[in-house]
Amino acid sequence: EPMYVQAQANPALACHRRGFSDRGIKELRNAIATNPNFADPYNYMGVIYMDKKQYTEPENWFKLALDTYPSYDEAYYNLGVLYNVQNKDKQALDCFVKATRINNKHVEAHIAAGWLYLKNGVIKDAEQHFELAMPDNTEHPRALAGLAMIDVKKERYEAAIRRYRKALKMDKDQPDAKKGLAEAYKKAPDRL
Repeated sequence: EPMYVQAQANPALACHRRGFSDRGIKELRNAIATNPNFADPYNYMGVIYMDKKQYTEPENWFKLALDTYPSYDEAYYNLGVLYNVQNKDKQALDCFVKATRINNKHVEAHIAAGWLYLKNGVIKDAEQHFELAMPDNTEHPRALAGLAMIDVKKERYEAAIRRYRKALKMDKDQPDAKKGLAEAYKKAPDRL
């Protein structure tokens, strides 16, 4: 039965992504009615309402997903994104960290935690999460931009510029890297 529910839930999210949110919600309600003990439909319902910017709904759906499956890293991550959008930094960080404790390879949760730690001046934890977002010598532009910002704070301007450039090479529109690169050049004009 869970595979059947999964088969219903995935197309529902696809409907939403193609602009048919109401149809996706209907499909998810059917999936929940079929098996209320399967967490994905609750999580997907939260994603749809969050994408629609109906922020009163998603929290309940994500919490239902977590009640159904307490080790659901993606539901913690999505709940963290919701709290982050609402500027609830403490709750968002708690959710991102929980997601990474459940799944240490959750790249987006590590990056989100890193940026919140950085925002709050907890450099060591920010650096750790950015590095964990890039296992096995992989690279991610948002993690590189975060590490570069830490380099600037530690006055390692050349390292920061290298990382910002690498981030922009991977994603030429990466806003943190664009802004940070200009700042790094301003702070270190004599060294470059």
